[in-house]
Amino acid sequence: MPRTEVALDAASLRIRINGIDRWLALKRGIEIPLRHIRSVRVDSGVLKGFKGIRFPGTHWSNAVVAGTFYVRRPPLLKMSRTFWTWRRGQTPLVVETDDDFAYQRVVIGFEDPQEAEDLASRLQTFAGAQA
Repeated sequence: MPRTEVALDAASLRIRINGIDRWLALKRGIEIPLRHIRSVRVDSGVLKGFKGIRFPGTHWSNAVVAGTFYVRRPPLLKMSRTFWTWRRGQTPLVVETDDDFAYQRVVIGFEDPQEAEDLASRLQTFAGAQA
C-alpha cells in the first residue's frame, strides 16, 4: 500500500495518508474541493528553507516532513497553514489554494515523478477553467 493515496474526482482532490506517515502527520488525510485550487506545480524548490512552525506535525532533517505547518507569507505577512506529506526521494507536488480553504498550500510527495506531473497537468486544466 502506498504511503499516500491521491484520488481526483469531479468535485475534489482527496489525499489519504497510510501507515506510519499517518502517525507522523497526525492526520488521516484531507479533501480539497476543486473550486478552492488556485494553482498546481511540481516544484523541488519548496523543499529548501524554512517549512514553518509545525503544529501538529513532524520534520526530521529534510528526511520527512509531515503534518500542519504555520508560516507568515507576503504580501501582508499573515499566518498561513501548509499541509505536508513528503519524504526524501519523493517529487513534491505543490497545490496552492484560496484563503477560504483550511490550508493555503498542500505539498504531496510522489514516488513516481511522472505521476506527479500527470496529476499537476490534470489539476492545472481544472484550475485554469476556474479563473
